Amino acid sequence: MGELNFENIEGFILNIPSDYKLAGFSIPFNFNRKHWIAIRKVGEEYYNLDSKLKCPELLGKESDAVRYLQDQLHEKERELLLIVTTEVAKNTSWRTEDEDQI
Repeated sequence: MGELNFENIEGFILNIPSDYKLAGFSIPFNFNRKHWIAIRKVGEEYYNLDSKLKCPELLGKESDAVRYLQDQLHEKERELLLIVTTEVAKNTSWRTEDEDQI
């Protein structure tokens, strides 16, 4: 995560495995279902905007969001998508300039 320039990233989409539920009960079979979670900075703090939550979950400052994302990515079958503007995507300014970190 150290190579990401958070100032130029609009948000994140975290793709995680999701249990299959029937009548509110988890089914122990692997149906390879995935759930998308949006992570977004509002003001100076980051929020987990998971639609399964009753309300947005405050993650905290950038360092807290980094820790949350790192913890998630250490689990199996997780993917992280970066949300950036077209300009940022073209000039790859979503990355830090320190090439040694990449």
